[in-house]
Amino acid sequence: MQRSSSSTPKSDLDRLTIFTFLWAVVRFFHQISFPEWYYEREWEGVLVMLVLVLCLVRPQSLILLIALLTTSLVRTFIWMPFNPNHILFEWVVDAAILICILFAIVQNRNRKNELAFRNDLFDSFAPIARISICILYFFGVFHKLNTDYLKIPISCGAVLLQEIADRMYPMVVGDVPKLIAMWGTLIIESLIPVLLIGKKTRKWGILLGLVFHFMLSFHPHRGIYSFSSLMLGYFSLFLPQNAPLLLKESYLSFKARYRLLPGWQRWLIGLGIPTGFVAYLGYMRMHATNGYENVMQIGFVLWCAWAIVTLLVYMLVFIPAKWEFTPSFFKLPSRWAIIVFLLLLLNGLSPYLGFKTQTSFSMFSNLRTEGGKTNHLLMPNAIITHQWQDNLVHITRTDAPNLRDFADGRRMLTYFELHRLASVNQQDFFVEYQQGNQSKKLIVKNGVSSDPELTTPLSLLNYKFIRFRPVFKDTCYCQH
Repeated sequence: MQRSSSSTPKSDLDRLTIFTFLWAVVRFFHQISFPEWYYEREWEGVLVMLVLVLCLVRPQSLILLIALLTTSLVRTFIWMPFNPNHILFEWVVDAAILICILFAIVQNRNRKNELAFRNDLFDSFAPIARISICILYFFGVFHKLNTDYLKIPISCGAVLLQEIADRMYPMVVGDVPKLIAMWGTLIIESLIPVLLIGKKTRKWGILLGLVFHFMLSFHPHRGIYSFSSLMLGYFSLFLPQNAPLLLKESYLSFKARYRLLPGWQRWLIGLGIPTGFVAYLGYMRMHATNGYENVMQIGFVLWCAWAIVTLLVYMLVFIPAKWEFTPSFFKLPSRWAIIVFLLLLLNGLSPYLGFKTQTSFSMFSNLRTEGGKTNHLLMPNAIITHQWQDNLVHITRTDAPNLRDFADGRRMLTYFELHRLASVNQQDFFVEYQQGNQSKKLIVKNGVSSDPELTTPLSLLNYKFIRFRPVFKDTCYCQH
């Protein structure tokens, strides 16, 4: 990484500081969207929460950013394989960012210009994250190019719209709005990365992304506002080089105007709005049915407030402003960064290669590639290189809690997933299942298995990184 020749004096606000603060906010919404770490007293979750609070208080600290990235990587690895799609994506990109930071520190041990170093550091990892975002959007669209996504009654675009309507104001959504939602999702998810790539259209790509993901976050699925907050954080990497200056000037202008307001208006803004917000949080707490719902509902309200403030700031500060960009906006710091893109591409292509279907960036896509069948319009089964997806089982009866939900007659499991779920059971259980034309039964009694192969734990690599969705027998209905 080349050190900048700029002699600009040290500033209290730069792009790396903005990124650190926003990344801490992203982690906060992950923590509150998935609060198991709190209820189960998981040390790694507590550690992440502690570090992110310190980052919010002191976002200028590079050491705290390193600590946030490190603790988040550890937390996600322990969480695997039950982490959502976007958390796996973030895990890969966070690892790349951490490598860039550590490499830059080693390479610039004797640095004299701290601000130039921080700007160069930001420019070393930001292009990797920007290109990675475009890859994520590509697969978000590509996986949806299947026959079941294009059927209005079961399309995830239509189903999510109906479920958002049910949450906001229960109503039956007609076929025309569902059709608009189905095709609109494809068009918007295709447009966002295209607009982000173009220098002249970048500001409109960010605006479209902010609005789209804010609207998407109203869906009741517990991880969606966590995903939306992540995308908001990534959009900050597409802001212009002069973003810190624009923010600082706007803050000083707002501060001056605020002081000119009458006293009662300042009191209303300073106390009335926060008091009303806290009262609404109390109302949400009173009407929550359990602790998990309470935390997630409060998190959703906090997310809405944060998203609205962010959208307003962006529209008032950045849309009217003149944007300045570095010449190396998408220039990679080194050839090793290509490894990141290859990993993301391999992960996104894994359903078509016969590998995993879960956490393959195919969230809410109606995609099916299992059992020798595919509903994708472009990808044939011919490129499948592994048979994990073809070996399906139908559970008919069981007393195992983690298998009982799949004995519903509608869904099947891959044999690999049955192996995973059977091998982690700590108590005696039985499961009867159909594999091809054969009826089979697994019994574990007094810790002794009738089929040791099925109850032998998976290797660490397979357990952490390979996971499959349940498979519907015929039509592929909407699922995450």
